[in-house]
Amino acid sequence: NLIDIVITDIKMPVMDGIMMIEKMSDYPIKPEFIVLSGFAEFEYAKRAMSLGVKDYILKPVHEKELIEVLAKVKEEIDKRRREEIIMDKQTQFKSVKDKIHKNTQFSETITEIIQLIEDEIDNELLSLKWISKHKIYLSENYLSRQFKKEVGIRFSEYLTEQRMQLAMFL
Repeated sequence: NLIDIVITDIKMPVMDGIMMIEKMSDYPIKPEFIVLSGFAEFEYAKRAMSLGVKDYILKPVHEKELIEVLAKVKEEIDKRRREEIIMDKQTQFKSVKDKIHKNTQFSETITEIIQLIEDEIDNELLSLKWISKHKIYLSENYLSRQFKKEVGIRFSEYLTEQRMQLAMFL
């Protein structure tokens, strides 16, 4: 499991908090840091902030302040993760679009589904179930598996992305 947040003190045995943060900055996925310190010296705070520390809290720590800081950092982490998911989906969809535009050979069935999506994009009933029942006459489950296997994403993801692209142009 990855570490999301590290709360550290400046003064610790073996290695101080600043040194620990410097060493962890080489990690591929760096956690967010919150520093607790009894030292109000500007140099400590300045060095911590230059290393990307999210907050520098002076001791004695008040529970409410720590909870607020943790909530703020958690919100930032959640936002970053949502953005990463969106970016992954966009990258995944771009590769699908590249396959389609490069005339990658899909089976006749999948080519027909892609064409149906283009032709019926404004049809509110458009779904794999509708295509299965009214256009291609093959099992919805079979079409779903084949679409995912050949195109690389689920039919619903592809359809949603196509509709979003259309909405951006309108």
